[in-house]
Amino acid sequence: MNKNSKIIIGIIAGVLALCICICVGGWIALKLSGKALQEVMIKDSPEEAAAAAKNIIDYELPSGYQEESAFNMGFMQMVTIADSVPEDRNNARPIILITSMPSDIEVDEEEVRLRIQLSMRESAGNQGYEMELVDEQEITIRDQQVSLLIYEGTDDTGNAMRQVVSGLFKGKNSLIMLFIGGSEANWNQEEIDSFIASIK
Repeated sequence: MNKNSKIIIGIIAGVLALCICICVGGWIALKLSGKALQEVMIKDSPEEAAAAAKNIIDYELPSGYQEESAFNMGFMQMVTIADSVPEDRNNARPIILITSMPSDIEVDEEEVRLRIQLSMRESAGNQGYEMELVDEQEITIRDQQVSLLIYEGTDDTGNAMRQVVSGLFKGKNSLIMLFIGGSEANWNQEEIDSFIASIK
């Protein structure tokens, strides 16, 4: 199992825990009963992941990126997008996560962000570092004003890391949060900006 796969599995586990935390008991019982329980699934083919992503938002990926997997709990979905070019995953560009939540539930935006960041650190084996907020920007996504939080830090081996987390915005049929994270050495800001600007 490569490094990206471990990160993705860890993030999925963290988001699953988050789903339980942010929803009220009765609502969970209703959503997880019967047919909804059968909807819990992981799609690990690029084709299925791409199809799931296109149901959430439209976008154009930087060259060499592809959708890797999609996680569906019925009331929360996540699509992971990663650099498919390098054989050595330590040289891979940042991972992109698209998280989708229904617009009819109350979501703690800060809790979602913290859970994803924690899951990414733990799944990568980097539990000994914290990311520091270094900048906040206001941008337009899908004709909406959206905050972008930029974090920097170092992992437990001293490698500089960077993360970008968006505020919630409306997708095609749900609320969306973007998470982009990876090594600063492999960070291409022009590609990140182009991807975000392409979202429709």
